[in-house]
Amino acid sequence: MSWHPIRSGWARAAAARLHRRCEILKDDVQLAIYSDRFRLAPEGLLGGEPGQRGYCRIHRADGTVEELKSKAAVDLAKGDIVEMFVGGGGGFGRISERPDALIDRDLADGLLTRDPRAARKLARSDLHSPPRHTGEGTGGGEPHTRSRKFQI
Repeated sequence: MSWHPIRSGWARAAAARLHRRCEILKDDVQLAIYSDRFRLAPEGLLGGEPGQRGYCRIHRADGTVEELKSKAAVDLAKGDIVEMFVGGGGGFGRISERPDALIDRDLADGLLTRDPRAARKLARSDLHSPPRHTGEGTGGGEPHTRSRKFQI
């Protein structure tokens, strides 16, 4: 079992996801899974970003990989490996409200794989920079401007 860093779901409050791999040690084992959020990611709350979807895979002893649906029952054999990923919940609150000290801690603990403040800085610099002109065309008409939207 291992805890994995958050790849999405940036928020004021951080959460982790669970990843587990189990090798089957004998024949005639049955697995029944009744899970959720394999198709649709959990939504964030109060401005938090969505979480990640979960999955369950069977790595068969013969080298094939089988993707299971969120509700399934399968027979397993010796040497098969069951890989289960529980995506966790969506984020709670806007990342812009999370104190820098907590973001630093999350980065150090491996809960975040990238610094969300970089997106904040880029969004702020875009707000203060003049519109960009493409220089296309032969004059006349309105110049093209390019803008970026960031959800922070």
